[in-house]
Amino acid sequence: MLPEPLMTAVTAGAGVIARAAGSGLWNGIRPRIEEWFARLGERRAHVLGVQLDATDKALEAASEDDAVRRDAENTWTTRLQDVLLELDEAEQAEFAGFLTRLRDEVDAASSADGISTGDHAVVTGGDINMNVRDGAVAVVRNEGGFQVNPTRPGPDTER
Repeated sequence: MLPEPLMTAVTAGAGVIARAAGSGLWNGIRPRIEEWFARLGERRAHVLGVQLDATDKALEAASEDDAVRRDAENTWTTRLQDVLLELDEAEQAEFAGFLTRLRDEVDAASSADGISTGDHAVVTGGDINMNVRDGAVAVVRNEGGFQVNPTRPGPDTER
């Protein structure tokens, strides 16, 4: 059994994998996790990489299913415990620190997905639905495209 600080890091790491897989965060997280797995040898790293891919695909297909995310988190808790047990004491501390930092980064990135506003600006990690008047639309950075529908006369558009 692992000491409590290492188990806390394992829980953090499993949570990161379960939260990031199937989301936009995954491409930034996966290579960093694989880099750590590479320390276990090529064959072990390959197996863990395949398992990471399977988790990503499963969570992408069931993105709104919390039960699938919980299952992934439980599975990765066990896998990360096994990884830690394969490392020496110094590597365990280093890997635990990595998992904890990764969790903090994902927490920060996840909170940034919300909507924030400022002077004449709105930033979001998701969709924005707008009702505009007088045909005005302003886009500073747009990655998903947009469609402008002409305003139809009616009580909502009259001043």
